[in-house]
Amino acid sequence: MMFQSSKTLLCLAVLSFVAGSSSAETTTVHRAELLSISSQRGSHSDQDFSVLNTVDQTGSQNDWDTYVEFTGQGNRQRYKGTFQYQVPADMNLDDVTTLSLNINYLGDAMASTKWDWLIRNWNTRRWETIGDNRGVSSWTWSALQFDIDTDGGNLGQHYVSSSGRISVRLQTRNGDSGDDPNVVCDLDQMALHLKVETARTTTTATTTTPTTTTTATTTTPTT
Repeated sequence: MMFQSSKTLLCLAVLSFVAGSSSAETTTVHRAELLSISSQRGSHSDQDFSVLNTVDQTGSQNDWDTYVEFTGQGNRQRYKGTFQYQVPADMNLDDVTTLSLNINYLGDAMASTKWDWLIRNWNTRRWETIGDNRGVSSWTWSALQFDIDTDGGNLGQHYVSSSGRISVRLQTRNGDSGDDPNVVCDLDQMALHLKVETARTTTTATTTTPTTTTTATTTTPTT
């Protein structure tokens, strides 16, 4: 009698691990805190300046409690005032890519009275003009936005003081004749926003679970 030998085949799947990563930018917008308004020439109304954080007025609305009024003085009806903002203490200034000044304006069109907005450059010790009231409709609430590209981390070097302050100026020069005795503008919003972009890396992984397969050959007697 003869026996045929049996065979067992063991197959083991190899555990695999495949990892990959991708990069993306996360954008966050922060609002700098408005600390104070001071009028060096002319005057401003006494509403709480926190009303300048948001937009409340549109069209020809006139809710006195929701905006601040700025008035020129002298025979040329000039105004000059400074707004002080505080940058968040935990912000990395190198990550700030854009400063945006958002304004809701009510007043004369630029052809009648030109209003300018300037920002203090602490490096050069000069005021830099960032925008004006061109393009607005006379005495209709108009949204304005002035963007400052920080050019890869120059925010702290140029526009933020050693105490974390950003200074913005509002001013007007009403020409030489002084023929308008009531040069005013109303601001419903004057908010300074900082856009921060940070790189984010995402890692993905794929695994294969090991399996075992056994194949047996039956032993069969032969004669």
